Amino acid sequence: MKPIYYTLAVILGMASLAHAQVIVQDASESSSIRYQGAAISFDITQARTSFQLNKFLNALNPDYNKKINFFAVQASANSKEGLASILSSGKVVPEASININIGHSWVNESTRELGDLTSQIIDLSKKNGQARTSLTKQVNKVIDDFITANPVATDLNGELAPVKAKSFNFVADAIIAIANKEKYKDNRDDLLKLAATLEAKITSLLIPITRRENIITQLQESIKSVSSLDRYLIYGILGAAGSKFTYLADPNALDFDKRFQDKKLEAGKVGLGFNWKRGGRAIWGISFTFTGADNFSLLSDTDYVRTSTTTITSTTATTQPTATTVVTDRLDGVKKIVAFSGDVKYDYFNQSAFNLDHVRFYPGVLGEKSVLVANYYIRQKFTSNSAVFPEVTDVGVGGYFFKSKGAFLGGLYVELPDVFNNIERMQTTPSFRPVYNRFSLGIVTKLTFGSVALF
Repeated sequence: MKPIYYTLAVILGMASLAHAQVIVQDASESSSIRYQGAAISFDITQARTSFQLNKFLNALNPDYNKKINFFAVQASANSKEGLASILSSGKVVPEASININIGHSWVNESTRELGDLTSQIIDLSKKNGQARTSLTKQVNKVIDDFITANPVATDLNGELAPVKAKSFNFVADAIIAIANKEKYKDNRDDLLKLAATLEAKITSLLIPITRRENIITQLQESIKSVSSLDRYLIYGILGAAGSKFTYLADPNALDFDKRFQDKKLEAGKVGLGFNWKRGGRAIWGISFTFTGADNFSLLSDTDYVRTSTTTITSTTATTQPTATTVVTDRLDGVKKIVAFSGDVKYDYFNQSAFNLDHVRFYPGVLGEKSVLVANYYIRQKFTSNSAVFPEVTDVGVGGYFFKSKGAFLGGLYVELPDVFNNIERMQTTPSFRPVYNRFSLGIVTKLTFGSVALF
């Protein structure tokens, strides 16, 4: 089986397990904002499959828990050359990474106050609901007892039954209206007594309900005076990444092992991140990481064919020396090699990355049950050796759709990589493209075998 089929089978197989919210991301999967949920996502443009598990609520609605310990795992596998290279030639340059985040979240005093006020409103509303249910049962029982006591008055019973569905404030008036009908003049006194009894009972039991409703109104006014609903998250990052490919070390070397060399990157990562959730509609995120890296992105690939020949010679002799037959067989072995090289020599360096994200929630864009999450971001990468790899700035924006309950629907991002063209400047013959030709578009989605079958 070709590498492309192995790769796509793994990608689609993992993606078919996704049933939860994914994390907003960019072309390098460097978002500093953390979300709750477990998900497997497939980034089509990067040929990347990612698994993410987070234990932190950072969604649309405010969270009033005072303190939360945070833990997250992120793992991804992809081809460094992207999906286009896989589909066009079956070339797979494997790369994998894993990151572990551990942190702590807390809220400010205003948010704690809001949480207390909200808890009081919920408690009072629950008590009022129970009181209204109890009052309804008592009113219905009084009416049912009256109907039972007057079994002969069939028409009267038929008119009293709908009264039970009326609002408490209109029950007595509805019964008085029935009593004033001419055909019920013989039952008028009993009906008026029934109306008076119910009015007294309803008035008495509505007093605590009304009192609690007034308190709820006051609490709601107090909530409006709370200026900020802030939650903070600080987390540490510990990770590792690895990749492997064939490097064209010396194109003029006659020795095969000197010409082609296997290169691999094994690098660790450490970092620190911070999230500030401002109310229920916006989040700011920032992170700083330090990791080992290579300048593979400056290289390009070339196909080579290595042919090895084995010659087999056999001799057949007769009784006469001049009658000798020589038979020669040749076996050719062919091996295809994909090697990478470039204007800059391949090397390793240390990289510091600064990531800044801003997320906004826009409910109801695709209906009442949907939420659009917009992620605006900046990625700044600093290098320890500018001769090996330059400093790079990426900017972009992503749009991701969720159901209001958190289920991920899909999304995409648009990114302008290397804003200042520093990577291109390292080439022997730079080719500066217009800005509109440099944008990259990525689709972030989750796939199932059922959805693939629709194509």
